[in-house]
Amino acid sequence: MGNASYHITEIKQAPITAVDCGGVMNKWTEVIVQLWEPEGKLQERAMKVGKALSIVGLVEKSLPLDPDAVVKIEFGNSQFDTRQCFRVILLSKAKSGC
Repeated sequence: MGNASYHITEIKQAPITAVDCGGVMNKWTEVIVQLWEPEGKLQERAMKVGKALSIVGLVEKSLPLDPDAVVKIEFGNSQFDTRQCFRVILLSKAKSGC
């Protein structure tokens, strides 16, 4: 995995409808956060939490994100093609009791 200098390049939301081998239909939504690790001097700057949240806020102005979606991370850099790597488990305050 990359270092803290990643850049959020894209946030996608994908409704998934699938039928398994037993003929059972399933539906869910995925939110995919695409991260890119820059090269050179840009590698020296870590993205601040506030910057990441502002990107999410900007996305949500055009695309309201499903709070119940499965969140996945895509990661890439100049030596590693961008691909989905991780499923992220997020707990909302209401669900976690915090």
